[in-house]
Amino acid sequence: MPKRKSPWGESCPLQLKSHISQKEVNEGVGREANMQAVYERTMSLLFLGSRSVKLNGLPQLSSNGCPHPCKTDKEELGDFSNDWGQLRLGLHGELVRSPFKAPVKGAAKPVCLTCAFCGKPSCVDVVCWRCERVACANCQRCCSICGNIFCFLCCTVNYDSADEMVICSECSPPES
Repeated sequence: MPKRKSPWGESCPLQLKSHISQKEVNEGVGREANMQAVYERTMSLLFLGSRSVKLNGLPQLSSNGCPHPCKTDKEELGDFSNDWGQLRLGLHGELVRSPFKAPVKGAAKPVCLTCAFCGKPSCVDVVCWRCERVACANCQRCCSICGNIFCFLCCTVNYDSADEMVICSECSPPES
């Protein structure tokens, strides 16, 4: 006896089981909920990073062999800012304009901070006069004209004369 002919014809799609992975669900139906969780986690990590930058990673430095005990109190550290009123991210996510305060000089105990350029612990309270980054002795430069301390990114070395002259961006003459 011959087989019966299919009532749907040959246009009927094959009915196969297909596996939908969690990735496909996350990219399809659950995208909004999952992405909202990702955005919230990213924002919390950014704020945590902002807080740790404000404290310059001080809790981690005490075990790095820094010869002096590190200060962790914000009032003891001071608020390093420049005279341009640089904007910073506040503790609650708002932009805060920092007032000008000169770097603390001659402190009784050196403050252990991480150098912003090489990452080594720097037990000196020197910040760049322009960009407010902490610079260790190897990464800081002294301007030959004004005498302020700058990081190597905020100054240039002039080789025109017999001696090398370090000139900061404020003292450098405009290019003609």
